[in-house]
This record gives sequence, structure tokens and C-alpha cells, in this order.
Amino acid sequence: MAKKKPPTKLGEQLRAAIEARGLSGGAVARMAGVDPRSIGRWLAGTQGLNLDTAEKVAEALGLRLR
Repeated sequence: MAKKKPPTKLGEQLRAAIEARGLSGGAVARMAGVDPRSIGRWLAGTQGLNLDTAEKVAEALGLRLR
């Protein structure tokens, strides 16, 4: 069985932002227009995201990318 990777810094920050707003990953996915499974993968650190998608998620969370 393959070892599970620890969450990435991005995943940890995304989880913190979602939780701070009292949202679920599914709610953020709907707000950003992305697949809810992708949110789970980003939180787990098993999938990356491109800049366009990162901007959509950030906007859904009321954040700006730096």
C-alpha cells in the first residue's frame, strides 16, 4: 500500500481559510465553479491547481492571491 502524503502548505492554508469562514469544501467548490473532488485533492496535497483556478477559489473565499 502506498504511503499517504502529508498535506501541502497550500492545502493547510486552504483548509484554514475554509474553516475560518465556516464553509465546507463542497460549498467553496460550488462558489468557485470547480469540481468538489478537486477541493478534496488540494486539501490532501494530491493535486495541484493552476493560477486561474487558484484565483477562482481565492475569490470565492474573499481572498487575494499575492
